Amino acid sequence: MLGYTDFGDVDLDFDVIPAVDLAALRAALEKHYPLTGDGLTLTYRCNYPLAHNTTAFLDAGLFWWDGDIDVSGVAVSADIDGGIDPTIAVGVDYSITPVMALGVHYRYQQLDDQSVDGFGLLLKVGF
Repeated sequence: MLGYTDFGDVDLDFDVIPAVDLAALRAALEKHYPLTGDGLTLTYRCNYPLAHNTTAFLDAGLFWWDGDIDVSGVAVSADIDGGIDPTIAVGVDYSITPVMALGVHYRYQQLDDQSVDGFGLLLKVGF
């Protein structure tokens, strides 16, 4: 499956900051700044029938992402450009018609050394 994921933007504004060591600030941002980004996912889905019209699934794949981080107020920015990281999801869906299904899933997304996870609702439509 091919998809697109957008985790939104993170903005950090240093309006009033005393004189700082910019190298130390850059290192701290790269280590502790919450990562966010957007990009393409390529996953493979394994299905397992549970009952009439109900299917469990497992998705595993890769996330090609670009960082969405803006730092203003100082002449430094974190070197967080993005990368390629794993993604995995588990869920269940229920077919309400031969070409449409509703479902829920839990997804775990790696972003460098940080992670994002959460639950979601699914609407699948076949062609």
